[in-house]
Amino acid sequence: MRIINGLYRRFKDSKLDFISDILTNKKPRELSWKDYLYIQTTQIRYQPLVFPSGAVIPKKCCPTIPESGEKYASLEIPADFSGKTFLDIGCAEGFFVIQAAVKGAVFARGCDMSAGRIKIAKIVAKSWKLQGKVDFSVVELYDVPGGYAADIVFCLAVCHHLHGGNHDTWQIISEPQKYATAFANMLKAVSAVADLTKEKTYWEYSYEYSGEKPKNIDYAELGRIWEKKGLYRKAEFKGLSYCSDTKDRAVYHAYK
Repeated sequence: MRIINGLYRRFKDSKLDFISDILTNKKPRELSWKDYLYIQTTQIRYQPLVFPSGAVIPKKCCPTIPESGEKYASLEIPADFSGKTFLDIGCAEGFFVIQAAVKGAVFARGCDMSAGRIKIAKIVAKSWKLQGKVDFSVVELYDVPGGYAADIVFCLAVCHHLHGGNHDTWQIISEPQKYATAFANMLKAVSAVADLTKEKTYWEYSYEYSGEKPKNIDYAELGRIWEKKGLYRKAEFKGLSYCSDTKDRAVYHAYK
């Protein structure tokens, strides 16, 4: 019934687009038709789904969201996770969790608030035969158990959603007294992530501009604030993974 309802919604909302998806994207041999149809009837996929055979089901979302595979360069993600535990907060369909496990992580865990995205992550992980090496949970940031703490933590374009409605990160940190509530919410969210980090957090932090994009943005300032507040020993701005007139995504490496 879930699949039938999903097919109906896709047909109603996007006419024949979902049928085109099914016909033009060959089913990965690792998937049952039931799982394949479940995936294809989802409205949004934030990450590509990569399978052991090399088959890929592409993401289906806003074009301003960078491809997960392309983030390896901008985030400077290590090629080897051997001996490390890994946690991705806001893991979506589990791309980085699965990659960490495949690349040697002792254990890799992903958390997301969407049950649908977590279900897809579990389907993909099963195709890689990663039972016992990965785990996925439907949980929001402030409810992530302390036992999930890991050596390496990813938090990519998540915490700006917890500012309390204001996604203009530069505005908030430029005038912390004027935007005191949003500033406090930012620190609370970052502190929660830092508390789950044993060694290093890979951050992608969104700057969404409420008006004309300022010309004097100092992206490194956010990391300096984290250091001054004692959330991290060191927080380095590494560059932008996405840049436009309305939105930027800044990359930080933060060390405990």
